[in-house]
Amino acid sequence: MLPQRHPFRLVDRQEGDAVVVALSADATLLRGLDASLTLAVEILAQAALLLQSSAATGGGAPATGSAAFLGGVDEARLLLPLAPGDRLLAYSTVVGRLAGMIKLSTWLERRGERVAEASLLLVVPSAASSTRGAGT
Repeated sequence: MLPQRHPFRLVDRQEGDAVVVALSADATLLRGLDASLTLAVEILAQAALLLQSSAATGGGAPATGSAAFLGGVDEARLLLPLAPGDRLLAYSTVVGRLAGMIKLSTWLERRGERVAEASLLLVVPSAASSTRGAGT
């Protein structure tokens, strides 16, 4: 479950092992400001959370109804510019897991061509840590 809601939720839907992202034709985030890499990283983080939430692998993957947070970004690269009207597919693969953290390799594609990539760290709070200190 993504903590973001409109207008900050950037992903549209999951199709198999990818998440579809349709950048609106009037995407104000891409007009007059070179925020394409920042936008790409946010899209990748949201898509990775959706993909990991639906994975049946267990062992640290977020459960339905849980939230995860972006804990780190490494090696983020914009290979091609993003543009309003783009239809992107976001993918992720698990590189490793440790306690409540998942290290992922993520990338965006447009018409089969990679346009952005990043290594992300998702932090998945456990039920025990979210209730710690919440009572007497």
